[in-house]
Amino acid sequence: MLQSQAKLPGGVLTRLKDYEIEAWLRSPDEYRDIYVLGKQPTSPNWRQMAQYAVNHILNDCHAIPPKQRSTAAVLQRIYERWKINPGLFQSKVHYVTVLAAVTDQLLKYFAAQPKDTEPLLLFESFTAVIQELQLELSMIFQVAQWTKEGLHIQKIVVNEDPALWNGYVQMMTLFSRNGFGNLPAKIEWIGLLSGKRRVYYPRKKDVAGAVDYMEWVRSGMEKTHLNPDYSSEEGHRWDCYMMPSIIQ
Repeated sequence: MLQSQAKLPGGVLTRLKDYEIEAWLRSPDEYRDIYVLGKQPTSPNWRQMAQYAVNHILNDCHAIPPKQRSTAAVLQRIYERWKINPGLFQSKVHYVTVLAAVTDQLLKYFAAQPKDTEPLLLFESFTAVIQELQLELSMIFQVAQWTKEGLHIQKIVVNEDPALWNGYVQMMTLFSRNGFGNLPAKIEWIGLLSGKRRVYYPRKKDVAGAVDYMEWVRSGMEKTHLNPDYSSEEGHRWDCYMMPSIIQ
């Protein structure tokens, strides 16, 4: 549940975490139930459990020295971490299909990783002050690499909701400008079930839109806190600021 928030001129909510924002983007009503009313979340579904396993696999495999990160080593980590109850899936066929897709994409992902360097950031959390909004924003960096072009940020996901991709790009653009003093060279979103890669190259002119987007997000979240009876599921998508993407 959210801790008590200090009231500043910028609004009721002055500290936000990326997973809270993603929860609101997925479902304002579910966000309200968990973070405002304090209800116990429902049992994890197969997507949540798959993402949990994937996060551990990524962390385990990136910990292996790049030159020793063989296909067999990656498969071993997948075997060790994929402890998901098949009963959570729609059927046994669905379970096998998801596991096969995740395994295939993770093997491709690690095969493409640099063999001479390790990630600059791996599941590390940082907080930045967004001066325009008088807001503290905390984000978890799943994987970030340093390249000759600059910072390359990657997020590997099971849930490929376009609203979450859009939100992540907006948050990361604004966070990087304020937290690191510069924009990342590239933001990459890898969907394990579809195999699609969305790539975005932030530009300075995108910052103003990201500020507007975060103000819209906070405003919507504040409405949920101030009026828990209000259902804001319908029409809460930020369609006018959907970011273009390059799908490889």
